[in-house]
Amino acid sequence: MFEFIRMMRKFTMTLSAFLMFAGIASAQQPESGGAKKIDPCALLTKVEIQEAIGKNVQDGKLNQNANLAVGAPCEFVVEPYGAFSLLVKPVGPSETADRYIIITLLVPEATELAQKAAAEKLMRKVLPRL
Repeated sequence: MFEFIRMMRKFTMTLSAFLMFAGIASAQQPESGGAKKIDPCALLTKVEIQEAIGKNVQDGKLNQNANLAVGAPCEFVVEPYGAFSLLVKPVGPSETADRYIIITLLVPEATELAQKAAAEKLMRKVLPRL
């Protein structure tokens, strides 16, 4: 069991890092020229996530305890004991992209290949909505 947990943590970190770099995207700027605030819970519906993952998903909730300098992720529980989160990270002054989009997906019964495919499908839905 501990080996499984360690492997899932490693996979989650790898998938998050992969998607962070794959999901660097330019966000639209409002007319005032400031950064546009994006609600990560409004970027994907529960139904879209369920269709991509193939599991029931509970409503997303914004994590208010997150470091707001990094951004607050929208977290969904993938039943029975998985997780999906979506973070829209504002960039710092020394960074060049407008936004970083980070998807973290953990579905213990799913293969790594299936999770990557689901994450890619969801990322493709998110990017045009920015």
